[in-house]
Amino acid sequence: MDIEFILADDSELHANIPHDLTHKIILILGNLITNAFDSITLNKTSEQIVFLTIKNYQNEIFIMIEDSGPGMTEEVLQKAFDKNFSTKGQERGIGLYLVKQTIKELGGNIEIDSKLGQGTIFTIKLPL
Repeated sequence: MDIEFILADDSELHANIPHDLTHKIILILGNLITNAFDSITLNKTSEQIVFLTIKNYQNEIFIMIEDSGPGMTEEVLQKAFDKNFSTKGQERGIGLYLVKQTIKELGGNIEIDSKLGQGTIFTIKLPL
């Protein structure tokens, strides 16, 4: 795919993470990383980078996924977590909805920072 995937040097998880939480983190990461790759390949940005940071601080897991894609419009940002909303075509739009629901179920939060032409950053905080 010719995308540079970077795991931050200071990434680490040193807490004893419960098995069910591990699976939910994998669901969250899988969806957000796949979306970042899709955004870059579908829009052929000049710099093709996805950057992941994951670590825990005391009683919290911090995840940040940043891409060099085209960014999102304000309209897309407002609907990004809506069920069945997608910029990729029909019969899509369940992934970010599931991510948001999973994070909510875990008592965490997710934020999107996106600017057209500058990429997107998803920041997730989950309690341990």
